[in-house]
Amino acid sequence: MARRFQTRGISKDRVYTIKMAARTVGVSEQTFRQWHKDGLHLISDKRPYLVRGADLIDFLKKREKANKVPMCKGQFFCMACKAPRDARKGSITYSATTALTGRLSGLCAVCGGKLGQFCRAASSSDFMIGDAAPPSAGAQA
Repeated sequence: MARRFQTRGISKDRVYTIKMAARTVGVSEQTFRQWHKDGLHLISDKRPYLVRGADLIDFLKKREKANKVPMCKGQFFCMACKAPRDARKGSITYSATTALTGRLSGLCAVCGGKLGQFCRAASSSDFMIGDAAPPSAGAQA
């Protein structure tokens, strides 16, 4: 799965050198040069090459949007299949992490790999098809 990069430290009104931008985003300069090949617009009229903050923010947001996988209600993302999958019937377990949230775990219906997802206790019953909902979910709903 692709890494997510924070855009909060980047000013859209500022112009960065490759070295400064790479340090701000937290990647190497070589990664930045690869991003230029992948579509990041650089000002390359003369050296040092520059990148506009607005262009960098747009590039990173488009990259993150392209990596998102839409899932239907009650599905998990299987790391083995690299696709949204339903859980095997009866394999989902819920373990509370706080009073309001918890973690759902189960097995993929296709490959048998592990599935996991954090969720609110109140919405955990949406995932538990045919299984008993956790006690805190019934009290919240």
